[in-house]
Amino acid sequence: MSELVKPMPDEALLVPNPEAETVRLLCGSPTGWVAGPQIYDFLHRLAFFPDGTGLMESGGGQRLNLAVGFKYQLTPDGKIQFEYGDTTSRVWGTNYKASRVNPFKDVPYIVEKGPFNINGVYTRMTYEHVIKLGKSPFPKNAASHYGGNLFFKGDPNSDVRLNNFYGYLTEEIAHYKIAEANVKAALLSQ
Repeated sequence: MSELVKPMPDEALLVPNPEAETVRLLCGSPTGWVAGPQIYDFLHRLAFFPDGTGLMESGGGQRLNLAVGFKYQLTPDGKIQFEYGDTTSRVWGTNYKASRVNPFKDVPYIVEKGPFNINGVYTRMTYEHVIKLGKSPFPKNAASHYGGNLFFKGDPNSDVRLNNFYGYLTEEIAHYKIAEANVKAALLSQ
């Protein structure tokens, strides 16, 4: 393990301090943190674990194109320091080789409390929190792994809308159910 990333001991999570609170928040979202939930058939996801490790995933078109394991540390000046690692997975069918030149990235972040309502193609989702990142957390050499899909073209690392990662999904409603309820209400009111 490098000097940059140190796992946070379990007892440190019990001490009330801003870093422990943020780690608890980052690690607590059961679905991880997703960017671009409004884009159909698109995946940009971060998962953080209490031991100082995590996994970032990117994909689209019913395929996971990239999975990158990382170590992280929160800094007092409001940054997440990522250290990328080589990641191989037969399950996902992806392989990622970390750059030996610079396997690190410092990303400024802010956590905001919602609720945040996101309208997708077929669903409306409500999230409790958003992590607003100052830049893409994905490694620079990750763009070549992204294959795109019908609804999103281009490099997902260069689209600033995808630097907002939503967590703690509290409600997901299919639009057709909403439309069906509105039609029923309209018929009943006549």
